[in-house]
Amino acid sequence: MKGFLADTNIFLEILLGQPKRNIAKKVIVNLSSTGVLYVSDFTVHTIGIKIWHPKKNPLSNDDRKRVWDGFLNDINASIPVLTLPSSKLTKVGDVIVKYGLDFDDAYQVAVALEYDLDIISEDPDFKVLKNGKKPAAYDLNDMTKILSLKIS
Repeated sequence: MKGFLADTNIFLEILLGQPKRNIAKKVIVNLSSTGVLYVSDFTVHTIGIKIWHPKKNPLSNDDRKRVWDGFLNDINASIPVLTLPSSKLTKVGDVIVKYGLDFDDAYQVAVALEYDLDIISEDPDFKVLKNGKKPAAYDLNDMTKILSLKIS
């Protein structure tokens, strides 16, 4: 099976208790158990910003630390973190020009291209990658079909 890069919003579904959190959990568990799920360093940093931002996260610092440590333990156990080498950062600008994506989405695409991965995201901006484009982009509903997951 081809590898997948999980976009930030897939993890935020779970961490923020959003509506598709159960689907996101099943997809992450399924793919990470088979060694084909990856996350970018950009995603890790973005999640850190969301967890630790006092105005966007009303939790206490102790609770934020618990959530942060739990997230890091989960990814360190089974999801490799990928980074775009500095010599390849020009790919981000190439992706912005080609697809009209913003920086964070273009970074994810550049990482996916560098490591020959497809993307899992709930971000509608990735729809520009549908219809046979490389990398391909799938949302959680697509992934439940690809993985034949039963969602209750």
